[in-house]
Amino acid sequence: MRKVKRPILLFALVMLLLSGCAGTVTLPTAPPQPSSTPAVTASLPSTPASAEEAALINLHPLTTSGLAWFGDRAPDGESLVYTVATEPPLLYGRSPGYPEFEVWSMRADGSDSRRLASGHWLFFSADGQTVFFLHRPLYSNLKLWAVDVRGRVRRRLLGPIGGLTVHQLDDGRLVVSESGTYTPLRLFDPKEGTLLNLTGDMPTNSPEEARLSPDGTRLAYPKGQEVYLAEADGSNPQLLSQGGGSGARVWWSPDSQRLAYTTGIHWTNQLIVADRDRGNQVVLLPSLEESGYVASLAWSPDSKMLLVAAEAYGHQTPRPTRLLLLDADGSGQRQLLEAYLHDASWSPDGHTLALSRWGGPQGELASHNIWLATLTDGATVTKLPPPTPKPLPTATPPLPLPGADLSPEEVIRRFWRAIDAGDHLTAWACLATQRRARQGLAYFTAEWQCVQGAHVVDIRPMAEVEITRPMAAECQMFQVKADLKMTGDCFDGLAPGPFMVLARDTPDGPWLIDSFNTGP
Repeated sequence: MRKVKRPILLFALVMLLLSGCAGTVTLPTAPPQPSSTPAVTASLPSTPASAEEAALINLHPLTTSGLAWFGDRAPDGESLVYTVATEPPLLYGRSPGYPEFEVWSMRADGSDSRRLASGHWLFFSADGQTVFFLHRPLYSNLKLWAVDVRGRVRRRLLGPIGGLTVHQLDDGRLVVSESGTYTPLRLFDPKEGTLLNLTGDMPTNSPEEARLSPDGTRLAYPKGQEVYLAEADGSNPQLLSQGGGSGARVWWSPDSQRLAYTTGIHWTNQLIVADRDRGNQVVLLPSLEESGYVASLAWSPDSKMLLVAAEAYGHQTPRPTRLLLLDADGSGQRQLLEAYLHDASWSPDGHTLALSRWGGPQGELASHNIWLATLTDGATVTKLPPPTPKPLPTATPPLPLPGADLSPEEVIRRFWRAIDAGDHLTAWACLATQRRARQGLAYFTAEWQCVQGAHVVDIRPMAEVEITRPMAAECQMFQVKADLKMTGDCFDGLAPGPFMVLARDTPDGPWLIDSFNTGP
């Protein structure tokens, strides 16, 4: 019984340009603190009987390096593998390219950690004796590798390939596809080293989104605006969705009897569960406008519940991820946690959850860690000893937002004066809310600290250019000339172009910098 794997986009946090203006300006909330509930697990039930009865306790960090992301738990639940970055993954770092990522393993209690290889996006083999991972050397394409759990024997399996998506079937074979092309799905046998076509040319331009059921008998895939179900070889396709969208995704249950799918990326779409023959469709999230889009989804090992990480849409006020637990039959749901998450996963016995968390927009630079929590029910929680009082979290410095009475020109000058003074908090506060949420303060500071001096020479409004942004009360573009003094180790592409777009979310809100542009 294996989970479907998806690539983790480590660099989404440092996006520089956004297509829409921010929502209502609010201070980011502080990430939840670890629970001090004693780690009593032996007498707890494996999972609650229903989502509404669920409770999350014993939330605690498993790593403290600040550069770790969860990968996979071994089939026996005794160990796990994870990714560690050699340095914070800054988009504009001083070293060439992206940081290196390493494959590490440890016991489930955090002991016996060891480095296995260089790579990322990793998962265990069905027998738990091998770790599969991808590796992309600098200026090269992806390669699929395998290493034994002790890190002693490494072998290259596939590649180099420009884009690669891999997931595993119950029998241990791997389903592979080249991303973003019309290539067929292929079956790779790690033991025999054979690579066979599973289908002909896929009827979709996104074969990396196609998913074969864990038992290898049914294929689900998005095509255009809809989701289809077919035989394993792609034959006899049948329409599954009704009124889908361009970003539909699918997730098979571990028992291969049901699948969850989203009807698209638009916020009016839904999360639906259907059986393997398209029947018994149940709407779990009727409006993603309310819950947020499905960033990740993991079925429980018994195929009865779904763990969903829901993110706010770009036009909404940024907020931490909402971790939802849903009954697959639609009978109930519960929000387990609200925190800044990359991913969430079940243990093989359904007893614990592993979370990849980061410190939030105003958190520390090294803030990516793996956390564990116990999943139980409310009745069990009432029998546990009372938690030990926790120390108060460190206060977050107030955000010095520009005043609503400042003109766009004054906000531009305020930004560059702050950069000139090395006051990165004030400069960061001049950015639109969505930009701040996706490029945290520590990342912004690390990228801009090589600017040692800044002076605004001229600001001219671009009156003849009409600027519009979704959900924005007003937008304006300005031609800005600024002289910058930069240190020699500054990234060449850091200096913004000559145009800046400013927007306000409400008629009475402050003007904020929505984007730097190289042209109108």
